[in-house]
Amino acid sequence: MIAVSGLYAGSEMCIWPSGALFGLTKRRLRAFVFVITGILGTSLILYGAARLFLLVEARRAASFLTQLNSVRLGDERNAVLPLLRKYEDVWFERQIGADRGNYVLRVDPWHFYRPLAGPHWVDISFRGAIDKLSSLRRQLGLRAWVVNGGVRLNSESVESVWADVVVEGANEWLMADWRYGSAVPPHETELYKEGGKYRPEMDQYFVSWTHLHMGMESGEGIRNWVTPLGDSDQQRAARTINLQCLTSATGCHSLCDLMPDAAQYRHQHDYPWGWNSGSWALQDHACE
Repeated sequence: MIAVSGLYAGSEMCIWPSGALFGLTKRRLRAFVFVITGILGTSLILYGAARLFLLVEARRAASFLTQLNSVRLGDERNAVLPLLRKYEDVWFERQIGADRGNYVLRVDPWHFYRPLAGPHWVDISFRGAIDKLSSLRRQLGLRAWVVNGGVRLNSESVESVWADVVVEGANEWLMADWRYGSAVPPHETELYKEGGKYRPEMDQYFVSWTHLHMGMESGEGIRNWVTPLGDSDQQRAARTINLQCLTSATGCHSLCDLMPDAAQYRHQHDYPWGWNSGSWALQDHACE
């Protein structure tokens, strides 16, 4: 009779031959499954927390822009003081030595303009991960963005207001920018006057295209200047920003998605436009 041995190691069944490299018992299998489950569970929790955080910050950005939109030229300092206190980027203004008449405001969940609290290596590692994992982040719907704004006071009253939104789109970086003041800067419309394409409405509302650089990547932006003389359609076109682009899983495709009213206005008035080929994917120029 042939003796059969090695089917059991003690009381534990061997699935693979025993040994330092191939031994896999029930106990080891349970430990392995436990570790993998723990890693996957932790990853899902962290991903969910990141998504929730960005959704909350996007809602905060929407509230910020709504309040900024309500500011009017000539408003007294006390009228805008709650807005300044809530969103003022004190750290950034200390670094650049901004004067007290020009307030820089922002919602910056990705810390574009200020480092993370704690040791310097934490901030460096965080920024390195954002850059190296950019493709994976976008596929997971964790799109980088920042919302900036500003109020300029002159003699204790509002002289001008501005805001911009910069976000990773489906194919490239996208920017929406508006500026509200007493007049459209003459240098912005100078080329149109020289080229014979100047129109009277450009003195109250003017929209233009701009190229955008973000580190080693590129994109495009739409810039708006509007004055109190702008009619309701022009005011809406200048300031309407689609903030769903901040949390979209696939990302907004073009400036037509980010600022639909402004893009439509410039189409209707045949304003000259530029184009960009895309940064991480091909841009099809459907918005031109």
